[in-house]
Amino acid sequence: MTNASPMQLDTPQLDIGLATDVGRVRRTNQDSAGVWLQEELSGSADGLFVVADGMGGRAGGEIASRLAVDTVASNVAKQLPAERAEVTPEDLVRTLHRALEAANDAVWKRSNEDPELQGMGTTCVAVLIAGDVAAVGNVGDSRVYRLRQGVLTQITCDHSLVQEYVNAGELSPAEARNSRFRNVITRAIGGAPTVEPDVDLVDLASGDTLLLCSDGLSTMLTDAAIARILASTATAQDAADRLVAAANLQGGMDNITVIVVRYGPFQPMAVPPDLDEDATTLPPPDVLAAHGRASNKRGPIAFVVIVAILSAATAYLFLKGLLIPPPVPVQPVKQAGATAKEEAVVEYGLPEIVTTKPVQGAPLACDTLGNVYALSLSGRILRISATGGASPDFGPPDPRATKFAPAPLYWAVDARGYLYVCDRLARRIHKYDPSGTRVAEIGAGNLVDPQGIAVDGAGNVYVVDGHTLKVLHPRAISTPNKSHEPG
Repeated sequence: MTNASPMQLDTPQLDIGLATDVGRVRRTNQDSAGVWLQEELSGSADGLFVVADGMGGRAGGEIASRLAVDTVASNVAKQLPAERAEVTPEDLVRTLHRALEAANDAVWKRSNEDPELQGMGTTCVAVLIAGDVAAVGNVGDSRVYRLRQGVLTQITCDHSLVQEYVNAGELSPAEARNSRFRNVITRAIGGAPTVEPDVDLVDLASGDTLLLCSDGLSTMLTDAAIARILASTATAQDAADRLVAAANLQGGMDNITVIVVRYGPFQPMAVPPDLDEDATTLPPPDVLAAHGRASNKRGPIAFVVIVAILSAATAYLFLKGLLIPPPVPVQPVKQAGATAKEEAVVEYGLPEIVTTKPVQGAPLACDTLGNVYALSLSGRILRISATGGASPDFGPPDPRATKFAPAPLYWAVDARGYLYVCDRLARRIHKYDPSGTRVAEIGAGNLVDPQGIAVDGAGNVYVVDGHTLKVLHPRAISTPNKSHEPG
């Protein structure tokens, strides 16, 4: 991005296209979009363009996205200087930043006023053009691209979990696009009392095209496909319509909304068929770029042994029915004259975070030394020691890591034959003794989304709660002493 100064104040020729569609899977369209031109901005700017992708239930998402779009527009109109000649690039940035903050305030306030709307939020991208400069702002994973002479550049940087891994070099853009965690965003309008939008300046040249879109487009089409459509289509509206149609042809898994803005005269051109699938991306913020990946200094022997062990364990669990309901506990056969031995009754403490590094829901395993093994979001093996120290990721990426849907049921068996079953709906873990009797409810009221589970030799229960690895330690609360008289 560039600090464009001085500004050219001549009114540019703009060609605008807007298209939105519910897609092939969703029942309602929770996206919103808006276009405001010079006359609606008191002549102080040439155009304001906003796209928002709502979330939070059937009604909440629609309300959040519409409220965000309208609030951004009303605040921009209020804050711009009355005289066009007085508008500076800094004014554009400041105005858009405050408008996005105001949108956050409005959505947050509305969600707290109505219990049925609690938890609603939205992404938001906005472009404010004045002369040959545009302020671009975003919160969430909706995007802004610029096409210049056939080269597509992603202007915004997603506020998402997978984007942080892309920035750290642990996922490629293609892997991020296909990851089942791609919808996990790290910032949203209305998600908290305050939000920090990213707002910066880009220069505009005659023939440029700006594209604003929700992730219903960017997750369905590669950047190369987007570039081909934008570059080869004469009018902005035709380009918008073609983009939406192409996303639907690829599955239309989400609502799709696009705004195409042509700046100055545009000449369609052919894009080479071997174009790189990923757009040029502007450098991410320093705070994200600083998260470098730790080097892998493990020897090849250790690597082969660990991979072999985990591969065998994973295959064993799969063959034993990891993706099907757990085995029914069998009633043990009592030997004649045997006396039942009472065990200490235990309870489990609150969940403790083992590592802050996000991990996949499954598989999860423990070894006899107290180490826990999980998969990072990039599909590499992560070993966490008993003290919580995490090794660098090692092993090749699991090609299935971004393609498997979560298993419907997660369970584990300890060395004594006790069965542990994750109940994602009730947000707890059910523990059964070998006879099939439920003997404990673990983590009730303190878990968010229990998935992968493992139990070590000491009875510690490890669980992937959402994407966070946690441990629950057992502790004795009583030791019943019952006398057994001869029968």
